[in-house]
Amino acid sequence: TGLRDVADTMSQQLERELGAGFEVWNVAVSGYCTLSEVRLLETRALAFAPDTVVLVFVMNDFDDFNTNLVELAAAAPRSRIVRALFHASHGFRAVAARAGWFGTGGDPVERNRTAIGDGNVVRGLARLSALARREGFDVVLLVWPRFSRTGVVDPHPMADEGGDLVVGRLAAAHGIPAVRLSPVYRAHMEREPEVVKDGPRSVYTIPLDDTHPSRLGNAIAARALRDWLLERTGRSPPPGAVANELPPLREREVA
Repeated sequence: TGLRDVADTMSQQLERELGAGFEVWNVAVSGYCTLSEVRLLETRALAFAPDTVVLVFVMNDFDDFNTNLVELAAAAPRSRIVRALFHASHGFRAVAARAGWFGTGGDPVERNRTAIGDGNVVRGLARLSALARREGFDVVLLVWPRFSRTGVVDPHPMADEGGDLVVGRLAAAHGIPAVRLSPVYRAHMEREPEVVKDGPRSVYTIPLDDTHPSRLGNAIAARALRDWLLERTGRSPPPGAVANELPPLREREVA
């Protein structure tokens, strides 16, 4: 999201980092919550027979809401005249929305409640664990941090003093390893202080954003994930691969 070149995304950079013999498929849909992502895997992506599934978890995935559900529900066929009015007139759009014309009506919260229900992360991780056992693929939950002007922050820490994350506890309950990217970015900040002199958000994310990664943010994540995957599969880095000087991804022990 927000990148000009698809080659700069984490998935494509990861495929280049892994080298021959690996294929990396990005089947993500913008705005999907965890349960919807798992359902997408189940209905579409299992056709690719994955060996490893990487589920990226971001801070708003606990919201039982798909931001694009309203757009999809409103995608009813419209005439050329209606499309032109929607494009040209704010007043027409406002009246149509209030009146529920052309597929714009309905409460988006109610639509999501009907389609998703409550506790999407809990139900999604349970479903993912069952799919992994049934289909025989490896799975990892990659915890994506939030980037502020001063630091790199993990989402939703537990209220106790154990240092765990809520999603880490939930993943562990279903036997899913949860790994954090935050130590990798913090190590890069220490190793390259001049690069991040204006703060992590200035270099690791796209402009005016605290989550969606820039080319550099994707590159750091791809190289860390490369080493994690190679270690899990017992494979060696491809010839000519650049050594990763950052700490490896490690599973967070949760009680």
